[in-house]
Amino acid sequence: MKTLFFSYLFTFSFLCLLLNSVEAQQIQLIDEQELFPISEVFFNYGSEQGLSDIEGRIKLKYQAGLELSLSHLGYEAVVLKDEEVQAALKAGKFYLSPKTYALQPVTVVQLRPTTGSTQNKEIGYTGQMMPDAGAYLSRLPGLNAIKRSAAYGFDPVLRGFKNERLLVLIDGVQSTHEACPNRMDPPSSQVPLNSMSSVSIQKGPYSLRYGAVPGGVINFSSVKARFSSVPKSSGRFSSAYESNIKAVRSEGMAAVSAARFNLMLFGAYAQGHDYQDGDGFVVPADFNRVNTGAQLALKTGEAQTLTFSVNHNHSKDIDFAAAPMDLGKDQTWLWKASYRIHPKLQRLKSWNSSAFFTTVDHRMDNFLKPLDPRMMNAWTDAQTQTYGGRTESQWAFENSSLYAGFDFKTERAQGNRIREFLIGPMAGTSLEDAAWQDAQIDKAGFFAEWHVPKGQMLYILSARLDYNKGSLAAASDVFRSLYDQTTSTHINPSFSAGFSRSLNQQTSIGLWAGRVLRSPSISERYIHFLSIGIDPYEMLGNPELKAEKSHQVDFIFRWESSKLSFQFDAFTSLIQDYISSVIRPDLSPILPNSPGVRQYINISKAFRAGFEAGFRQTTAVAGMQQALYISYTYGQDLDLQEALPEIPPLELRYHLQARYLKKRLQAELAFRYAFAQNRIASSYGETNTPAFYLVDLALAWNMKQGIIRSGVNNLFDQAYYEHLSRSVRGDNPRPIYNPGRSLFVSFSIHLP
Repeated sequence: MKTLFFSYLFTFSFLCLLLNSVEAQQIQLIDEQELFPISEVFFNYGSEQGLSDIEGRIKLKYQAGLELSLSHLGYEAVVLKDEEVQAALKAGKFYLSPKTYALQPVTVVQLRPTTGSTQNKEIGYTGQMMPDAGAYLSRLPGLNAIKRSAAYGFDPVLRGFKNERLLVLIDGVQSTHEACPNRMDPPSSQVPLNSMSSVSIQKGPYSLRYGAVPGGVINFSSVKARFSSVPKSSGRFSSAYESNIKAVRSEGMAAVSAARFNLMLFGAYAQGHDYQDGDGFVVPADFNRVNTGAQLALKTGEAQTLTFSVNHNHSKDIDFAAAPMDLGKDQTWLWKASYRIHPKLQRLKSWNSSAFFTTVDHRMDNFLKPLDPRMMNAWTDAQTQTYGGRTESQWAFENSSLYAGFDFKTERAQGNRIREFLIGPMAGTSLEDAAWQDAQIDKAGFFAEWHVPKGQMLYILSARLDYNKGSLAAASDVFRSLYDQTTSTHINPSFSAGFSRSLNQQTSIGLWAGRVLRSPSISERYIHFLSIGIDPYEMLGNPELKAEKSHQVDFIFRWESSKLSFQFDAFTSLIQDYISSVIRPDLSPILPNSPGVRQYINISKAFRAGFEAGFRQTTAVAGMQQALYISYTYGQDLDLQEALPEIPPLELRYHLQARYLKKRLQAELAFRYAFAQNRIASSYGETNTPAFYLVDLALAWNMKQGIIRSGVNNLFDQAYYEHLSRSVRGDNPRPIYNPGRSLFVSFSIHLP
């Protein structure tokens, strides 16, 4: 019966083609490498135009002699002639080739429709060798980093949003919480880059599937498991050396795969030393980092995969020139299990679930600080535990698709600061005070995101409802005397909506709006008299803080041809009950050399606005590619009528790349210009930052199974520092200057 039915169906379809049927037929557009359907592909066929749906399907009425054009930001544009259209209709499928292009020294690949402005970056072997993901991110256009150390623990900043206003995740679920109150170990520093393949940067409060944050989501993706019909082994090894900081970095991966399993083992090592800036001053920059990890994937069914991963990060003896202590040691474990299924059901297309557990054991101390005289030894042993899970299902309907799910996370922090007096009237005695007070935050949320393609339009609606509770297990007497209640609970509804519209084959526009509520973090609620801000004031948490209410709008314009592309994104953001701080002259600091105490408070309003613009061109001459990127953010405290602190300046980045000798030899030039930042928060002790420029050069030789790369960073030996660099404290504070001229060489070998 089934055979007869399909025979009739095939015959009918064939006759329709021969008779130039006017009935609508469909073609499914598929990624030729990953074999997933591609949504939001713009098609133009005679008078018919539109976007492919969530299953990659386009519907059209065949007309003899017409050509079909297909275009997508992440794929090579194609034009199908009449006979190719007939073949695609007969097969019901057509495969598109992903497009890659250089934008700075990274690869950009736009894959799937997302909310707001999104960039996906392939990390590559040079990034996988870096010991700190924050340092890697700061090299990307539009991203900056707060630097408390010259070489490690870079804290990413996007559009002036930082700390808990940004969400850093691994595979959409896993995260860590800093054990160091001074954020020597921000979540980005714990990402094991050598086991990551790409990073997605989603700007604004629109991707509510992952959390409600105003700044955006930085989501790292693990290396994907590859199964093979017969047992196979593969691997890679990469290494690099940089002259000025005398840094040695290396990483490697070994894998074995079969039809039902894939096992990958990872390892990375990085070590560096003090360097000279452009003025010849020596900057303390010692660091030592080792990472090991493993990932096991099991194909438990035709469309089911179970994956386990574990990573261990070990760091020690890292200089933090702008902090009162250095990082003595840091031991971090990251465990994760994931289950993915693609059921063969009419509506339910995928179901992904993950659970994770991470621990951070951290010590910071002043043992290596060159103190004269050494009044005391001080150290803090702190630990954090983060665990949670996430489940999400994807549903496909006739004219729309839906993502829906639930996630939860618990963050715990413990630790005390100990001070051992060496000289003076208290010599021989020790004092101990709480850093985290055994604080805990429990979070849980339901989320849904609805995609509705309609003609040339794609609408996306997103909503989220969060539960957030903070509590203390060991509140100090001082803390209890200041607050009647140390437990706080918030219920936070958030939502966003937007659309993108293809105006023609090259041009599209998008408009997105969102309102999210962000509850205060552990630090903002419960930090206990520690200097963790821009200035040396000791910060005091406040469990009575309200949730921030962020309202933001993004407008996006894109134009693209086969050789040229341009994108412009303008945003504006108003945050009510913005979490800031105020000096409390009635409170005494714990350390006698501290100027006072700052308490976290809500201010009524803060405002941000800015833009990003990017231009790319490819020429036929030597495969030359050039890219230009400009970004700017304006931030204002509407209560104090002064600039928000730690807002990066207007910045321009340019990258030129050419390929010779059948694309084996690749030459690169990178230029960066950061304008002066004179909009500063004087009440936080910020100072003006002068403008600077950088020129980097590189040559790469591509081999069949590897690549060799060498070049020079900071070619003209500029003496410069970033506006977000913290200053070395003392009688003569000096910002952390970046390295002067530095030569480097690196190579990577891939084994089949």
